[in-house]
Amino acid sequence: MKNLSFKILGLSCDACKKLSEKRISSISGVESVKVDLGSGKTTVTAKREINLDELKKALEGTAYKIENL
Repeated sequence: MKNLSFKILGLSCDACKKLSEKRISSISGVESVKVDLGSGKTTVTAKREINLDELKKALEGTAYKIENL
């Protein structure tokens, strides 16, 4: 398993958190997504390497932005 940590900017409520988790979970190979609403820190566990472009594409159409830690 591969772990990836990054920050999601623009989260303001629990619905934002759930939407971002749902979108990222839809990426092939993703096993789990944990988003901390307060800090935006996100941890993804996946069966394979997930790149930043895949994450950004999953969040297209939302107000959320990804920032490397």
